[in-house]
Amino acid sequence: MSKEKIFIRSVKRIQDVRNEQEVNYANAVAPHIFGDLILSVPVTATDTVSDLRKTLETMLTVRIDAKGLGFLGSLDLSSDDWRTAIDAFLSHLPALALVDSNAAPYDDELGLCPTNFLIQIVPVCDEGAALDLYMEVLGDAINGENWSPELAPESYLSDTCFMSADGDIFSREEAAEDEGVSREGGKILTLKEVFESHQKNKI
Repeated sequence: MSKEKIFIRSVKRIQDVRNEQEVNYANAVAPHIFGDLILSVPVTATDTVSDLRKTLETMLTVRIDAKGLGFLGSLDLSSDDWRTAIDAFLSHLPALALVDSNAAPYDDELGLCPTNFLIQIVPVCDEGAALDLYMEVLGDAINGENWSPELAPESYLSDTCFMSADGDIFSREEAAEDEGVSREGGKILTLKEVFESHQKNKI
């Protein structure tokens, strides 16, 4: 799977954190990955990708110093590992690109940015987390979703799965057999091939 130790992605946008119902809903529907950490990161309409990375880095530094990383804190992660992950976050976009031009104005009275992104930090160096993320991405591919660098590390595209003779897709051949499906006539596909074939089927 991934050579990176940490993968960071935005999983949900909250237009207004002053709306408790919206906040609760966003947290409820955010995807769960084993051992992850989700931070609610404030953004303004003028924030760039670079600005967002700096805000995220500051929040993570506070967490690291306070030993508030949860499962991530138990892993052997260096400052270089964190730097690599932060630099890779939204790296498919220009550093000066605006993150969210529709973000709500800063609330001077409450002293906060109403619009926040829920940003998920995934320890892809952990087998359980890597498997959770793989299964999520495989499901996206099967459902005809578009591939995006925001889903997972690009190395996941070279991970494989098994397609039976009937066209059903499983994470591996053993998983197909567990469901009573024969390996005979099936073939191994990469996730990239699954994404591409299911996109074609949508046309």
